[in-house]
Amino acid sequence: RSRSPSRRGDMSTYPRENRPAIIVLARVNPDETASSFLLRGFLQSITSDSQAALALRRRFLFRVIPMVNPDGVTAGNSRTNLHGEPLSKSWGGAAYRPRTCTPIGAVKGMVEALSRERRTELVLNLRSTSRRCNLYARGRGDQQGCGRTDTLSHEEALPFLFAEVSDAFNLSGCSFDVKKGGKEEASAHAVLGEEFGIPGCYS
Repeated sequence: RSRSPSRRGDMSTYPRENRPAIIVLARVNPDETASSFLLRGFLQSITSDSQAALALRRRFLFRVIPMVNPDGVTAGNSRTNLHGEPLSKSWGGAAYRPRTCTPIGAVKGMVEALSRERRTELVLNLRSTSRRCNLYARGRGDQQGCGRTDTLSHEEALPFLFAEVSDAFNLSGCSFDVKKGGKEEASAHAVLGEEFGIPGCYS
């Protein structure tokens, strides 16, 4: 028998059908092995018996795709799938070709189906790069370089909290500026947020 959320803060339990979704993706680029290690740490944390993990599992429904581009990983590719498509830049617009970007189509189909049955609050597309140190986030808003403490946008709030709890998170390296016609316009954090109305989409 389901019950309404209690007023016990962290320990409140929401009926499964009412829990908003959090989607976590990794390994869209085959050579970004660090994203797999980051995902492993996330899974170890979220499935643990800690009070924070228990509270999150009672409040949200998690959907995890640990390897968006398994064919590319198996083939030892760097950026592409077996059709030569750079999936990290092929989520929407002219760059998205359904016949050759089948992993992206599968993920978008899952997100669409999930969004029909419940609210999707957050998408985390775990990526890695050799050009920057530490952790940072990219979003789809129109603000660049978050770091203010007075007027944070909705999208800036989560990275700000990450920086509060971890010295490894580089708040000044965050970007919330997807320009029309720019290279990030067909990225996961831009397209999924725009197409499905998800308030928090980050790479």
